[in-house]
Amino acid sequence: MNSFFIKQNNVLKKIPFDEVLWIKAEGNYSMVYVGSKQFVLKISLKKVVEQLPKIFFQQIHRAYIVAIDKVDEIDVSNNEVTVGGDKLPIGRSYRDGLLSTINIVK
Repeated sequence: MNSFFIKQNNVLKKIPFDEVLWIKAEGNYSMVYVGSKQFVLKISLKKVVEQLPKIFFQQIHRAYIVAIDKVDEIDVSNNEVTVGGDKLPIGRSYRDGLLSTINIVK
């Protein structure tokens, strides 16, 4: 499976995993950022994390999940990732998980 569906006005819209940039928690809701569009999910970020495949997505902060292949930069000194030109915070407890997920050539 390479996509999921979001209910929008009684219509289920297919969202391919490779089009998702990041997902942000907004209280009990989650905002899915797909290109220049945003979709609202009526579930918490915790439940979103449980349903998404870990090979495509990584939680980087208590309020953010990123699509791993969409990460452009990781600023380890400022604990930020850049995705699609936007800077997102990396939580201290999520940093090691993110760094172990990516390939780092030393």
